[in-house]
Amino acid sequence: MKTNQKYFPCFGYEPPRRTKNNCPNPAFKDHHLHRVGVFKTAHSSEVDDGLSGWFTELKCVNCGKGFGSGGFYPDEMAEVNNNG
Repeated sequence: MKTNQKYFPCFGYEPPRRTKNNCPNPAFKDHHLHRVGVFKTAHSSEVDDGLSGWFTELKCVNCGKGFGSGGFYPDEMAEVNNNG
């Protein structure tokens, strides 16, 4: 599946998302499915609210189509995901 992949997610993958439009660089036989990854957008330091971590967004790893916010990943969680 990684042969067509243009973007490599920071925090793994979400379940595939179906859209009305075809993915121009599909990972699946059904070209309406997008392979969705979780990507870092901004870091929040401990100064803000006492918890540091990453805000994330969801996008197709093959075409870059955005699917909104992926949520917040605390730094402790980020270290676990990056180390396997």
